[in-house]
Amino acid sequence: MITSINLASNPFSDSCDNTRLQMAAKQISQSLTHPNCEIPYIIGNDYRTITDNSSYNGILIAEYDGKILYSECDLFIFYYYEIDKVDVKYIPEFKQTTGIYSSKLRYVNKNKEFKKGDILYTYDCFIDDIPTYGYNTFCGYFPFFGYNHEDSLIVSEDFLERTKHNYVETVYVPIFEYTMMKPLYSNIENSFVYFPNIGQEINNIDNVCTLIQPKLNSITQSSNIRTRMLILLNTMNISDLMNLENNTSQFNIEKVKTKIDGGILSGYKIHKLNKKLKLLDKKLEEKLEEMYNIYINNHVLKAYNDLNNIIIEDLVNKILRKYLVFYDDGKKILVDKKELVNCVYLLELEISKEVKSNIGDKFCNRYAGKGVVSAAFPDELCPVALTSNKKIEYIYNPFGVFSRMNMSQLHEGIIGKNVMYCNELIKNNNLSKSDTLDLLQNFLNEKIIKYLGNDNYYKNMTKYFELMKSDNNIYSEFINNVKQNNLYIEAPTFSEKDFRKICKNSISPNEDIFISKKFLMYMQDKLKVKFPFTIKDTYIKNIFCVPIYIQKLYKLVDKTIIARDIGPYKQITKQPMKGRVTGGASKLGQMDIEGLIAHGCLNSLQEFITVKSDYIKEKNNLNRQIISNGYYEMPEMENNSGGTNIIVSQLIKFLNE
Repeated sequence: MITSINLASNPFSDSCDNTRLQMAAKQISQSLTHPNCEIPYIIGNDYRTITDNSSYNGILIAEYDGKILYSECDLFIFYYYEIDKVDVKYIPEFKQTTGIYSSKLRYVNKNKEFKKGDILYTYDCFIDDIPTYGYNTFCGYFPFFGYNHEDSLIVSEDFLERTKHNYVETVYVPIFEYTMMKPLYSNIENSFVYFPNIGQEINNIDNVCTLIQPKLNSITQSSNIRTRMLILLNTMNISDLMNLENNTSQFNIEKVKTKIDGGILSGYKIHKLNKKLKLLDKKLEEKLEEMYNIYINNHVLKAYNDLNNIIIEDLVNKILRKYLVFYDDGKKILVDKKELVNCVYLLELEISKEVKSNIGDKFCNRYAGKGVVSAAFPDELCPVALTSNKKIEYIYNPFGVFSRMNMSQLHEGIIGKNVMYCNELIKNNNLSKSDTLDLLQNFLNEKIIKYLGNDNYYKNMTKYFELMKSDNNIYSEFINNVKQNNLYIEAPTFSEKDFRKICKNSISPNEDIFISKKFLMYMQDKLKVKFPFTIKDTYIKNIFCVPIYIQKLYKLVDKTIIARDIGPYKQITKQPMKGRVTGGASKLGQMDIEGLIAHGCLNSLQEFITVKSDYIKEKNNLNRQIISNGYYEMPEMENNSGGTNIIVSQLIKFLNE
């Protein structure tokens, strides 16, 4: 591809601005995938380039004929006949992608033997061998009460529920001979429970488990830590227990943290690195030994015994040491860039979580038409496209198409609507074989595919439909694939398509939409204003309503939103310093101000550009009010003496009028 291999799956790139294409290539790699992701109705005909170059990114296709020797404990061993080669793959349920985001395993080949070209496994970013990183979403292009101004989007609650993503993180916990731990998790049978059980939610984001270590200074740093710990334990009294959480204790409290809030323990590995050393905390050692025996017996020994019957012992040991166990061979062990010396046990705790989308999350189409969700409405109140009889679950501002010069989404929507029509007829109606093939050949192939500028694809599809007429097995396989996933067509990225004829033959993209009285009352209540018109069931004519492939990006509201109340200021301008890392502030731009105005957030706007800007005197008064009363009242703007006095006074007066 001209810009990026990522664009190999994007059709109609020739109708998109080149800057947008570069952004689109980047955003595909930023997409968060989930098993709910779907095959797009239209995909670029070069998509196999992604499949062929993604063996380590979510899919493995057999290069030769072979058989599966082993498939347990996330270990898969393949044997290829032609080259007499054994290939070992570690295929966990969750594969970490960017940061703590992950891709979930979708399919694993369970057949003992496979042919060249068969799929051995895929993660959720592929269905079969087709890249799937988004959702076919029925969109309406119209402005709506300022909620989709500029880069804002309006979606349905069902859309937020469908567009989920997964987190996964591996937390390492080294245990030394002097390590003590604080019991955190309740258990009726055993009060000394230091770790969550499999499937148990981790209630506190800062507290997966808690280590208790002796405080060391420059004098005791080089001395024997074990001896130091024994002395502390012997001299420990009631006051030490009471002061354990503060700095007056002789012990350090080290909380083992995770970046995932409210995740569950989805798995663990435990390795015994030093069998000679014993822990001072006998209760902890008893618990760790129990976990170690369960892990060894259920995973390591089982895998060892099974593999020994298949391959030679030396290779078995190499596989187990690489994927299932650490071992002490006299070398230094590094975990999270920390050297573990005299470590007795090492735990790997896998924390995972599935999260639905939220207001403030970022979405885009395949041509970088991106935006942030500003509002979500209940599914029963969705506007309805009357001709298609479908709920509109994604409302996009039509001005965004022209201002960003990404006309490709219009081509995708118009052609995709025809594919969606055929797809739903096949899925929801018991059409006969002849009716189905007539629909595909006469409507989709002759009226749409023929004019896409790819003659070979058109001819191949014609032959394929003829073949299905005579072969019931091929027809049944095709119908099953459509019902299991969905119908899709391949369109060239760059071609001389005859779009006038396509539009002439297509289902009209423009529809009348119905907005219920309940929805308008809901919006009036949400905006906290009284509409200057009678609220009733409303029909709007000629709205562009089409299916668009929508991607979820990793810019999520819970990872990006911050609040700043205090921090450093510039001496001259009295404006907050830049840079959140150094305790500074985020920029409040003109687009942000317009968004606040559109949503009627006048008090928030007044606060942002006065006491949270350069109005230092009133900010001190604000803090005093909060401390004494628990709330504060902004003064009248005419009485302000801050640097933005005149500007803010005029702005607020204008807004109130």
